[in-house]
Amino acid sequence: MARATGMGDRMSGRKQPQLSQRDNTEKTDAEKLIRGYPFGTVASALQKEVRRGDLEGAVYWGLILYEAAPQYAWKRVLVTAAEDIGFGDPEVVAKVCSMAAAWKVAKEGSWYVSPQLFTMAVVLLCRAQKSTWVEDLQTSILWPMRTDKENTTGWRRPVLPEHEDAHTAAGKARGATWAEWYGDRHIRFGIPVNEYTKRLWELYPEWRPTLKPGDVLRDETGAVTERGPEEER
Repeated sequence: MARATGMGDRMSGRKQPQLSQRDNTEKTDAEKLIRGYPFGTVASALQKEVRRGDLEGAVYWGLILYEAAPQYAWKRVLVTAAEDIGFGDPEVVAKVCSMAAAWKVAKEGSWYVSPQLFTMAVVLLCRAQKSTWVEDLQTSILWPMRTDKENTTGWRRPVLPEHEDAHTAAGKARGATWAEWYGDRHIRFGIPVNEYTKRLWELYPEWRPTLKPGDVLRDETGAVTERGPEEER
């Protein structure tokens, strides 16, 4: 069976993985046939079986994709990790990313890398808790950007003053100061002041923000270290 299909040669690395014998030179990647299946369908099947949690089904479609296009197969696994696992099991996502990086290192010194790491990654994704929170958040922002050119849904956000700080061309043009930048960082956004922040303000007093009534500075324990002046009554 392995001799008839070429699976033995392909998975051992003795023979270059090939697409179907059918001439696909005029077709897009999505239309190419691999082991009799359309390339795009194989990629889709891999992700759907990961969602279903079908280990053997996902590994089946994954290995077909891997033998035809291993780097693309890893790309699909990484996309699936972020899209369908995400914050459901971020530790699994990190492990899969680490496996992909290890595979890349191995591939740089080899013509062929056997798919054990890839298979492990697929199995991890199948077993992981699923969450599409990241995907849905991204789509809710990105899709209107791409489709609603007239901004009828109100997706377009305004540029705020703090966006155009002293790092930006617009900020420099209006004379933005570093005191404003530090004020945004530690007062507006509430990031704690640390010992080196204070050292910088001692070295460059003009960088120190001026506190207004109601403003506070906090240290890394959350304690208030400085308050703005009392409002006049």
